[in-house]
Amino acid sequence: MAATEKPLGGVKTSLVTDVLQKTGQLEQEDFNKCATKMLKKAEEVKAEVFNTIYKEYSYAGFQDLSSSTSELNWKVSSLLKEIDATTKKVKGSILPDLDAAAEEHANLVQQLKETDMVRVILIRLGKIHLGLETLPGTLKSKAFCKAAKLLEDVKEDLEHVPRAGQEGKIFIALREELRRLSIQLVNKLDTTWNNCLLWSIPTSSSLDSAHAHLKTQLKLCTYGSEITEVINALAFLGRLEQKLKIFGKKLIQFIFRPLIIFPNLKVSVEKDKEDITISLVRDTTKCKIVEPGKVYSKIIEVLEVLCTYFTPSQDNSGLPKISILQYLGNFLWPALSEDLIKDCLAKSIPNTSAQLEKYQEVISQTEKFEEELHQLEIVDKLPSSLTKYAKDVGVHFGNKKCQDLLVTARDLMKDDIYNTVMVDRFTDTALLVTPQEIQEALLGKKSKVKNPVNTVLKAINHNYLLVYNAHFFHAELILTWQPLAIRLPSSYMEYYWICHQQEISELTKSDQEETLSEFTFNFPTCRISESTKKLMDLAYSTLIEATTSPFQTAVQLFYTVRNVFELYCSVVPAYHQDNLATLPQLSALHHNNCMYISHLLMTAGHQFSAQLPEPLGVGTVTFMDLVPTVREIGEKCLFEQLKRQRSQLLSTIRAAEGFADANEDHRSSQIERALKQVLHQLSHLSKIWKGVLPEDLYYHSLGALLDAVIQEITNEVLKLEDLSSDEAHQLNFLLNVVINKAPELFPDPSTAIPHWSRYSQLISILESSLQEITDSWGNGNGPLAQDFSAGEIRNLIRALFQNTDRRAAALAKIKAS
Repeated sequence: MAATEKPLGGVKTSLVTDVLQKTGQLEQEDFNKCATKMLKKAEEVKAEVFNTIYKEYSYAGFQDLSSSTSELNWKVSSLLKEIDATTKKVKGSILPDLDAAAEEHANLVQQLKETDMVRVILIRLGKIHLGLETLPGTLKSKAFCKAAKLLEDVKEDLEHVPRAGQEGKIFIALREELRRLSIQLVNKLDTTWNNCLLWSIPTSSSLDSAHAHLKTQLKLCTYGSEITEVINALAFLGRLEQKLKIFGKKLIQFIFRPLIIFPNLKVSVEKDKEDITISLVRDTTKCKIVEPGKVYSKIIEVLEVLCTYFTPSQDNSGLPKISILQYLGNFLWPALSEDLIKDCLAKSIPNTSAQLEKYQEVISQTEKFEEELHQLEIVDKLPSSLTKYAKDVGVHFGNKKCQDLLVTARDLMKDDIYNTVMVDRFTDTALLVTPQEIQEALLGKKSKVKNPVNTVLKAINHNYLLVYNAHFFHAELILTWQPLAIRLPSSYMEYYWICHQQEISELTKSDQEETLSEFTFNFPTCRISESTKKLMDLAYSTLIEATTSPFQTAVQLFYTVRNVFELYCSVVPAYHQDNLATLPQLSALHHNNCMYISHLLMTAGHQFSAQLPEPLGVGTVTFMDLVPTVREIGEKCLFEQLKRQRSQLLSTIRAAEGFADANEDHRSSQIERALKQVLHQLSHLSKIWKGVLPEDLYYHSLGALLDAVIQEITNEVLKLEDLSSDEAHQLNFLLNVVINKAPELFPDPSTAIPHWSRYSQLISILESSLQEITDSWGNGNGPLAQDFSAGEIRNLIRALFQNTDRRAAALAKIKAS
């Protein structure tokens, strides 16, 4: 069949037939019809074979099937031959032609794709070329938004060019041109931005004075300004954020911060046809205090000028509308609000509770300021941290007050200790009852209350007060001195029981009696450091203020006062450590300071509890737990000083190398020099302690030191085994130096020096006869027996007298007694 012939009977030919027709290789019989015939013939042969087999094995009986079987074999053989012939023809001629046609089709498709890709690349190259040609003109005409959009389009087209082939010279040249034009656009934008926003800032590196900021200027160009084009172009290129961050930092550093810190600066805005100039000038009102309301108005004035200059616009480039202040606010407001809080609101926090009530005006000004910022789109959400800080003024007031209090208290603790003031029962604020009376006392007014202590004592256990008053000075300290062989009598214990025995007995007899002598709780007359007096006045003033403050502030003030005394226990001993260790006068003053503080802390809580808000006013107001700690550091300081003085005195006495051979000139001079040096040291201590320490404590402290000396002398003399009459006479003369000097130090040495009688008796024995000593012993009941043991008297007799019958009789008599 020819290639142009149509299939017989109008039957549509197959793809294989069409291909073979076009190539002229189709034979007379259509392979499709041939295959159909063979399939139909195979089905018929199959049916005949099944039918024959069924007949052969059915129960109908055996038949002669030889003829039919031969016929079937022939049909099957003919069918197989026909199938084999057709298969060989398909494999030999049709399949190779089909493979060649498929490969040719694939090649055509690939060529079509490559052609289409070239078309796309040529279109993109045309757009890129057009964009790059147009860019210089847009830059020259300052159409920055259009230029930015063209650059982005060219960049996008270059990015979408297939990777293969980009290494060609044309693509390298295009990329280089794009980079050059991008740099040119960025430089143009930077130059135009800087020309539109022209800064003139101080050249001085120090900006901590208002005068330096008078040179600050920000000039906004309005004539032919392309600021809107620049802003939109920078935003499109993703560079606006960086520009606004730098601009915002300069605004804060050179305009807003000086306005916040220096109240004598204000904003000056000058407008002409070409420029708007913002500068800082001196405020003629010469305000010295930072006022938040004025600061807010100055900042709003600057922002309103910027809002007018940066007018949002919509250009023809299709770029979105941009609000410069909204962008600027993201970088400006966090730093600006922080500066306003730290250098404006924090400094405007009131110093007194009376001023705190007027602070509502500042809160209103702050809210109004934030609302104006919100309208300018500087602030997104209201209220911001600025208003929250202003509304928490009560907490900040308490924090500021407490911080100032701690700073002032610390400065007082570090002040010199030797500047002193006298305190006595007439200046004792512990005896006052109410904060009003304490305030009058701090102002120098005298209280009219006759016996206010009884009112205070009702709130405190009487028995505790008696123990406290008896131990008020040194009862605990006395016990700690015993291992050092310094036995001070419990001066205030004895004095209290003597002077107030009647009140104590009456208090014991009747539980209903609620009164004590007005002298029961008096502080003894002594000197304390002026800084300590100021510290206690500061504590009282703070507690008085707490009684009129809101609850939160009152709690802060009360616990800050407690912190002051805890700080005292840490700062004073450490800061003045060297002076307290080496200067006896400062040791005594520090001791008095601690006793004075602990005395006032005993009643401070009860004096203020009634007027403090709950829960402070229901029993938690107390400083009693601080009393032992404060007293301990004072006692320890004086105790350590007495140890050092005692050690020095004993070292001086021991430098005499005993009291033997006192009749020799050089030994006599050595002993006399040691004794006079001891007395000189005691006289020096007397001068610096007298009038500083309470009188009773002064006598017993000095007496304890002299007592340690005379005990050392007595023990050394008792160790002597042989004393000639000349030695005894000279020793009597030398030891009488102490007896003659002591009245200058003590009105009655026998009451201040525990072993004074023993020492006096020893001197007397040195000049006494054997009979006088025996009579003074009095069979163990005489004066000598009160101060000496029988063994000590016998040793003295052996050392003073020769071995005679009379001496032996006297020794036997003393031993027997």
